[in-house]
Amino acid sequence: MAKKESQEIKPKKGLPRLMELAMTQKAPMVGGMILSALATIASFLPYLAIYFIIQEIVGAYPDFDVLDVPKVLGFGGLALGGVLLNVLLYTASVALSHIAAYGTLYQCKINYVSHITKLPLGYHLKMGSGRLRKIMDDNIESLEGFIAHDLPNMISEYTQNQESRLRSAESPDTELEQPEVSWKTQSAAPDKSLQMHRPKSNLSLSILFS
Repeated sequence: MAKKESQEIKPKKGLPRLMELAMTQKAPMVGGMILSALATIASFLPYLAIYFIIQEIVGAYPDFDVLDVPKVLGFGGLALGGVLLNVLLYTASVALSHIAAYGTLYQCKINYVSHITKLPLGYHLKMGSGRLRKIMDDNIESLEGFIAHDLPNMISEYTQNQESRLRSAESPDTELEQPEVSWKTQSAAPDKSLQMHRPKSNLSLSILFS
């Protein structure tokens, strides 16, 4: 029974293990991820405002006297507010993710030191102080890049992809009609100008890839 239980419970590796370590500081990590998603949503507000401004200008053309200037200025304020909101949310997201990252590093180093102090002296002599220090300084420190930068960027990219899918689903499918080329109407004789240019292009390609 003990062997079966040990086989069933496997240690996590790769991304699941990184996520497990990142969630040791759950509150700031989740807060940073949420703020990163909100910052991505706020980054679309300027584009939306510009769309409405263009719509108002095109609707008033050519008589710009009927243009609703306060409405256009309101959309301009929406664009500026979206930029400022994006900067604030992103800054707060980066701050929280770094708090979570350095808290995780601190906890990992405490657990590591607590573990190696319980090992026999022969293990330390065999491994050497340089290798043990490398685990402390390099391996554990490498978690900071994933937790503080990569993970919020992954959430931002995912949110951006979801918004793109929603916009593509709401927009009607418009297919561009391509003109049909009738080869029968063209003369059967080949164009001499094309024949003159083809050897030159092949020669230039042969020089580049030789």
